[in-house]
Amino acid sequence: MKLFAKGVLWAVLAAMSLTSCGGGGSTIHGGVFIMAGTYATGSPAVYSATVFVYTDNMNGAPITDATVMVNSQPLTYDATAKYYMGTVSPDAGKFNLSVTANGATYTSTVDAFTSIPAILLPSSFIANNPNTITWTKPGGAPATSSTMFYNLEIVDTNFNRVYAGGSNTTESVLIPAGTTLGSTSYYVNLYGTHQVYPIANAATGSNFSMQAYAAQAILQTQ
Repeated sequence: MKLFAKGVLWAVLAAMSLTSCGGGGSTIHGGVFIMAGTYATGSPAVYSATVFVYTDNMNGAPITDATVMVNSQPLTYDATAKYYMGTVSPDAGKFNLSVTANGATYTSTVDAFTSIPAILLPSSFIANNPNTITWTKPGGAPATSSTMFYNLEIVDTNFNRVYAGGSNTTESVLIPAGTTLGSTSYYVNLYGTHQVYPIANAATGSNFSMQAYAAQAILQTQ
């Protein structure tokens, strides 16, 4: 089964960041720019963290000497990817972020998911018909769907994307007829992101989120 591409997930998060700030072209102010997320994969869930730390925004210079911790676990800077990363564990159902850079410390907290979503495919996935894909909320997700954002994609065995869509109102999407080809294997990738949390005193658009990833094979379409 195909694993998710972090770039896709972070593109979703970046879009949510712009939405939470009222759109693009915002004026950057405050301290350093931080885009941070913890994400859950697998069953039982395994957690990792990725944290971008930049001078002003994602077009600025990465800060390579920051001290970045999640639940007191230090994260390691990846010079190629230009972010801090590491395996982390929840503490009392939460993830606590601490970033010290340029002489200041920035903190934020998110609630941890306890499990990843379950993708529910129709019993017969027929290529020439519309198909509805549903899923369960991640364990520990808020009861109100509007505080979640879901991005779903369908890819073929070469990871070519044939469908991409999102929802922040329901746990379902309608796949148009003809999206897939008959008797061909595909994979469904689902990314669930909790509404992003701001990071006090950091640059405009900085945020910390909890994310979950799930995948399911569509073994055959008719």
